[in-house]
Amino acid sequence: GRYFRAPSFYELFGDKGSVIGNSDLTPEKGRNRDAGLVLDLSRAIGLPGMLELSAFRNVSDNMIVFVQNSQKTSQPRNIGRALVRGVESTLSFSPSARWNLSANFTYQNARDDSLIPFRRGNFLPGRHEREIGLRAEYKIHEWKMWCDSSHSSGSFLDSANIYPVPERNVANAGVTFTGGGTTVTVEGKNLSDNRVSDIMGFPLPGRSFYLTVTKNLNK
Repeated sequence: GRYFRAPSFYELFGDKGSVIGNSDLTPEKGRNRDAGLVLDLSRAIGLPGMLELSAFRNVSDNMIVFVQNSQKTSQPRNIGRALVRGVESTLSFSPSARWNLSANFTYQNARDDSLIPFRRGNFLPGRHEREIGLRAEYKIHEWKMWCDSSHSSGSFLDSANIYPVPERNVANAGVTFTGGGTTVTVEGKNLSDNRVSDIMGFPLPGRSFYLTVTKNLNK
């Protein structure tokens, strides 16, 4: 397929000083190719679930990426040409009526394919090469408990690949009770208190806990 994407208002005008807008951005366009397959696990191994595998190859002209500048702020810029190739896989199955397990893996090789010699072949800023996610859920009556873990390999803040962002490992867990039209959720995020950053290099919260109560007024 072919696609065309105009710059967003966020990319054109920025936001609150940490992101500087770029009114000179031009629309990005390109060609996307992908292919995949889906395996029904209930027929293969007798367990309810699905296995999905796919491969992709995307070529983009004037791709818009966020690049951190020397003032520790980020600005969207056009990459003359970008080549992104990779594979994705998702596995989900239920060993019993109470358990749901899932895992996903993504590998992408996102490179600058422009004609600028010192940038050609570099990794695109803000693109993780590998991402892995695991999640387990257990349900019993009105209760649901879950835990999940995610891993992202390192990336870069700049087109020259001089300023790296470290890899990121985050573990979360929580429990939800639903009854009488009310849902109560208690969850903990980043339980190992890792000092992690987003794709632009800004620090994310450490260990934190949340309590959420939702009431359905129709019940």
